[in-house]
Amino acid sequence: MVNIEEMVREVFDEIEKEVPGIKGIVLASPDGLPIVSDVESVEQKNRISAMVSALAALAKRMGPELRTGEFEGISVDFTDGRIFCYAVKDVAILAIATHKDINLGMLNLVVPGAINRISGIISTGR
Repeated sequence: MVNIEEMVREVFDEIEKEVPGIKGIVLASPDGLPIVSDVESVEQKNRISAMVSALAALAKRMGPELRTGEFEGISVDFTDGRIFCYAVKDVAILAIATHKDINLGMLNLVVPGAINRISGIISTGR
């Protein structure tokens, strides 16, 4: 029997296969706990999950304040890469760390389907 973590990891694998240049993927709860991660270090997984959750929480508050709607996602650019954080309904945040030269078109094509699959896995266990 396949568990939720294995099913989400399959989605991670598909994202990484379709979009070259991904450094890591973390699925975190809204309160900052890691759900599934391909980051090997437990400490790093915990820190990243907490930071991603805080970033998403801030972005969720900005939407109503600026009257721009509900939080869907946010990206942060760094000198050597990018972080993309996406809402998975209200149950999780999907964070994808990439190289700076990631193909944004491909990422934007692949991620919505991945979010739908992850949302279904979390809500139904399938």
